[in-house]
Amino acid sequence: MPTKPNPYRWLALVEVQLGDCVKALANIEAFLSRVAEDDARRAEMLRLRELCSRTGTLAIRTTPERAQLRIDGAHVGVAPYHSGAFAVGRHEITAEAPGYDALSRSLVVAAGGTHDIHLTLSRPATPITRRWWFVPAIAGAAVIVTGAVFLATRDSDGDPALPGILCDASGCRPGGQ
Repeated sequence: MPTKPNPYRWLALVEVQLGDCVKALANIEAFLSRVAEDDARRAEMLRLRELCSRTGTLAIRTTPERAQLRIDGAHVGVAPYHSGAFAVGRHEITAEAPGYDALSRSLVVAAGGTHDIHLTLSRPATPITRRWWFVPAIAGAAVIVTGAVFLATRDSDGDPALPGILCDASGCRPGGQ
């Protein structure tokens, strides 16, 4: 049936419904080239051709895979995402995944344009207090400071450099006085 117009019409109608204007446009043109100018079905195909000419294709991939996607604030599913008939104009794309920072990109879809976007989400910066080495470093610093204070309060012969304090029921006073 390659010479008959109606199969191309039906293919175009199905492809428009599936959101694949690129394929639909090829079948619309094949249909229009096979029918007479006064064919009643031409108006429908001309309207669809005009509609599809105001769209572009959009494909979005993410790392990590299966990130949640929002386009212009509306949830559209998970990556990978593909639309064969995406409205022309400026759009905001946001990808989100557990354990990663959300990532947004602005995109201008041109009529007939093909846009293949790859978004790489990054892990949030780990605060210093949650890193593996933080507690051992603080404990080591405390030991070093304690040792330095202890050594600084001693004479070179090992006796305390500070006078001792004697405390009894009558109060506290320096060194055994």
